[in-house]
Amino acid sequence: MPLIMDGADYDRWLPADHPPVDLLRPYPTEKMTACEIGQQINKRGHDAPDIVDPAPRRDEGSAAPELPL
Repeated sequence: MPLIMDGADYDRWLPADHPPVDLLRPYPTEKMTACEIGQQINKRGHDAPDIVDPAPRRDEGSAAPELPL
């Protein structure tokens, strides 16, 4: 599970012999953004800013999309 933290907490996390467990908390959703990744990411050698486009905003509480089986 990845950890998302504020930059202000990096100095506490990185040099720690034992990670400070108080930093293992949910990251505020209002600070996150989602990006939809285009199919160009699968092409070898394609390294351009057009790979990442902002994902459209969804209403709070909308259901997650159905995944294909």
